[in-house]
Amino acid sequence: MNAGFRGGTRQLVATGSPSDGGISSDRGAYRADGRWRLGSGVDHATWVVVSGSCWHPSPGKDRKVLALLSIADIEIGGEWQAIGMARTGSHDIVVRDRPIAEDRVRPLEEVLGRSTGRGDHYLQSVPLIPHLTSAIIGPVLGCAEGAVTEGLAHMRARFARQPTGSQWALATGAGEIVADIECARLLYHDVLARLHRAGCDDRDISVRDYLAIRRDRAKLTRVRLNAVQKLVSLLGTSAITQDHPVQRHWCDLQVMAAHMDVSWDSAIADYGTAVLAQG
Repeated sequence: MNAGFRGGTRQLVATGSPSDGGISSDRGAYRADGRWRLGSGVDHATWVVVSGSCWHPSPGKDRKVLALLSIADIEIGGEWQAIGMARTGSHDIVVRDRPIAEDRVRPLEEVLGRSTGRGDHYLQSVPLIPHLTSAIIGPVLGCAEGAVTEGLAHMRARFARQPTGSQWALATGAGEIVADIECARLLYHDVLARLHRAGCDDRDISVRDYLAIRRDRAKLTRVRLNAVQKLVSLLGTSAITQDHPVQRHWCDLQVMAAHMDVSWDSAIADYGTAVLAQG
């Protein structure tokens, strides 16, 4: 496998979500065939990682695996058409019945689970799921703050033009928006601090603690989404034109908030179930 990285260590690896097809194994030989969606950055990638339940001819031998493929082994499928996050270039990854070397396939639990001897940083040894699934909250944070920065500039200009008696509603809205954005930022830093403390202590995050992290990721996303929605409402129809800077942030945030790792309904239901089950 190392021979494939002779071009240098700084290489871009894209990933995709399983759609149709998958990975199969028969007598130690692996093959990938199918389509994986949302391959962000695949236009510039040198490698792709595809995942899925690996079909095995023997009953009970199926397992989830990750497979590494060279960009030469895949096709980039379709144009990325989206109302938000349009510039991520999240095309489909299409693999047409390609063999995969055995040393480029690993069980999901081996890659993402606890390991020893991988390096000096805790991310090379602790279970990675809590960390990987929390990566999206950084872009959520930045996207919402970008919208508010642009929107407040427009609101300040409008505020200065209004009669003193008409400024109250705009001022109240602006204050609430900024308060919500800053509260969500505090929650963001708290989530990162909990993950970091567990890593520094070489400690696995418990199921209950992970449910709380999922809850807080979903909560900060919901608060920021609502704050930007309020901003758009205050700005009016001018903010939903294609050339308005707030519109792009607003659309991007809508797509980010739809991601399963910040889903409010599932996160709060799972957390609430744990709370009610606690003796």
